[in-house]
Amino acid sequence: MEFFLGVGLLVTALAVVVSTLTFGKETSEPTVPVDEKAGFLYKTFFPTVRRMADLGLPRLAGLESKVGRSLVAAAWNVHYSPREYVCAMYLSAIFACVFPLLFLVANPPTVLPLLPFLLILFAAVGFYLPLRKLQDAAKKRQKEIRLALPYTIDLLTVSIEAGLEFVQALSRIVGKSRPGALKDELTITLHQLNMGTPRPEALTELAERVDLDEVKSLTSLIIQSYQLGSSMGPTLRAQAEVMRTRRMQRAEKLAQEAPVKMLFPIMIFIVPCVFLIILGPLGLELWKQLSGLGK
Repeated sequence: MEFFLGVGLLVTALAVVVSTLTFGKETSEPTVPVDEKAGFLYKTFFPTVRRMADLGLPRLAGLESKVGRSLVAAAWNVHYSPREYVCAMYLSAIFACVFPLLFLVANPPTVLPLLPFLLILFAAVGFYLPLRKLQDAAKKRQKEIRLALPYTIDLLTVSIEAGLEFVQALSRIVGKSRPGALKDELTITLHQLNMGTPRPEALTELAERVDLDEVKSLTSLIIQSYQLGSSMGPTLRAQAEVMRTRRMQRAEKLAQEAPVKMLFPIMIFIVPCVFLIILGPLGLELWKQLSGLGK
């Protein structure tokens, strides 16, 4: 009975805090609009996150800068500003602290001495998990762009060698490409070029958004060719070959690392089972024989 009463009090307290933050006085104009197509958790807690961003919580400039780069790389900047995502990390840490309190309600004598340690541990884990999810999303999107990049460069090379100007070739590629992260980024760059943004500036912003070495080297080569007035066809073809070579080298490296990564699970999980299967019947037979000799 006490356990359910404690759980009810905790849930009620959290509900009061969330509702106070969400339905309090009017906030400033939001920097990022709410995505109506987002999931239930996002639409439920985003008003609270936005309210927390207006409360003047401690600012972590280095963390917000890191989160901002990851938000752009993962294309989540349409949902969150860096400040709002850091506040979402604060909110996650607060909710993670509920679990030690539930443990305390369930077993006070055992949990009470460990409560400060558990609160710090769960708060740290709750604060880190959203950042980890964001970094994984950014890496997944970067991997998708890395895989699609050589083929896109080939199309760009063929289009330019066929006589199309760079913007026209880019427009054709965007129109013919399959939906994906690279197409989204090239669409943004094409829109900037059509709006009059200088080519070096648009390509530099593309490299900063994607944050991939391959894209940075490609954009620098295109900018250099544009500024020098040289032909981009041979340069792009050579760059595509370099990217394919690097991808093959990464695959070979991963294949060489696989046996080393498999060693620990094999030694911990598989080898004991093998020994148990082989030596178990022998051990039982030996035990029976020794028991018979004792009689």
